Amino acid sequence: MSEGPADGRTEEALLRAGLSDMRPAYRRLLVELKSSNAEAFAEASRRYREELEPAIGGGDVDPIIAWLEYGSWLAGHLAEGRVLAIDASGRAQSFDSSTTPEPGTMILHVPEDDRSPAILLAVPSTPSESQRETAELLTRRAPAGPCHLHRVSHGQSAFAAALVSRDARRDNPTVTRNWPATC
Repeated sequence: MSEGPADGRTEEALLRAGLSDMRPAYRRLLVELKSSNAEAFAEASRRYREELEPAIGGGDVDPIIAWLEYGSWLAGHLAEGRVLAIDASGRAQSFDSSTTPEPGTMILHVPEDDRSPAILLAVPSTPSESQRETAELLTRRAPAGPCHLHRVSHGQSAFAAALVSRDARRDNPTVTRNWPATC
């Protein structure tokens, strides 16, 4: 059930694009940003209230593009890096956030510091095996944290499954066998 025009337009766009809902994962990024950079968190909150929500709700922008730009901004304030698009074959290329991704494309932010985990920005509703492997490889570098250790269950959205550490997924066969799942 939608709360407002922005939510309704976002849900429709996600269905059309075949993407899992990225908003819960972006909320987790906001929590992380709040604890690490209060100024950036305040700016992110302002952008959401004054720019993102009104633009999507008013029909002024493509909701997918708007959310990906917002997610890229959040990720960039957590770790400098670049945004990549991963197609179903696992092939990566730079992603231009001003264009709607092709259906079935996974979008992630790869930090410059190779010890930092990649941040998933968009995941197909049904990711390919290559995309799942890429997400696992690039996101498993994350230290244990609230999102990485939560137990996950079958039937949740695909979006944040790759945020769960490899060991946590190994300890919970439901996730490994029934990907997608979320923390």
